[in-house]
Amino acid sequence: MTALAETPYRPTPGATPLTWAKPRTPDWFAARRQGITATDVVAIIGEGWERTALHVYLDKLGAEPERQPSERMLWGLRHEPTIAAVWSEQHDVGVSPLPVLQSISTPWMLASPDYAVNDCPDGDGPCGLQVKTADAYVGGRWRDDYPDSVLAQTLWEMRVAVWGHEHVACLVGGNHLVDHRVDYDARIVQHLIAEAEQVWQHVLDQVPPDVDPSAAVVRLLDRMFPDRAGIMVHDREELAGWHRDYAEARAEEARAKARAEAIRDAAIVAMAAGAALAPAEDAFPVATYRQQTEPTVKISADAVRRLRREHPRTLRWLTRDGYVTSTQPRKFGWTAAAASLHDPEETRTDEQPDD
Repeated sequence: MTALAETPYRPTPGATPLTWAKPRTPDWFAARRQGITATDVVAIIGEGWERTALHVYLDKLGAEPERQPSERMLWGLRHEPTIAAVWSEQHDVGVSPLPVLQSISTPWMLASPDYAVNDCPDGDGPCGLQVKTADAYVGGRWRDDYPDSVLAQTLWEMRVAVWGHEHVACLVGGNHLVDHRVDYDARIVQHLIAEAEQVWQHVLDQVPPDVDPSAAVVRLLDRMFPDRAGIMVHDREELAGWHRDYAEARAEEARAKARAEAIRDAAIVAMAAGAALAPAEDAFPVATYRQQTEPTVKISADAVRRLRREHPRTLRWLTRDGYVTSTQPRKFGWTAAAASLHDPEETRTDEQPDD
């Protein structure tokens, strides 16, 4: 295994060390709550599927529910030194681990770059190294470029450290190292600062920021209130609007699905005995109707219940090895009583969701 040959820490031009605490320790988290970090910025601009500006706000106040690091994150942390070592060896340069950095000019701006590159392989000044891992399923996003979330993260780190560029080394699929360089872009950085400054002001004022509904927000609320029960009183007009828009959207969804199925069926009929459609004899197929190479496997809820009842050991084995996943998520639905929002004379109390 290649060992990371770390070189002594060299101060970055525009930042001072805030803490040398080990990553993901209480002191490290406490230091990062003193401002907006690069990973916070990714959440604030909506490029992070796991977190939003509301997550950042609650985290800075120490109110975000604790969440365990994912397996992907744990493996990424384990592989980080090895990836940095290989990149350093390939470019014949030394790298230095960095503390949590605090901007000298703007103290609420923080960053935790993975490494400082002591002698840039491109020969143009001090810079940093950001280490990433990606599974093979999203490897295509790294083939010729890097994701927008990485662009935002590295630009923020450059602004705090006052670097002109940053290198990114990403291990894709566990066996392919992708190497990119990100150059400083003042226009994008100004946008990031404007968005982050608004959230930081919300933190100072202790007023939650407005965020659009998303799966990440729902997961956050489910962690904050895992035992939701009872009834919340809400504005009648807004409830009626939600119910009307929801019903219209579901109807549009059904109509769109029916149209898509009709078009698909017409194309299949047009193929007759063939397995593809093309606009001319020598043209490439524009639609196909072929046997799938891999079968689609689905286990119904009834089958899972039978397994649990008749073959519990088999079900435990399938669940343990990931062939079957078992969750009991909450499901949203309008009750029959929602009709009374539009017609006060109709006050049904059936509690069954209408979808």
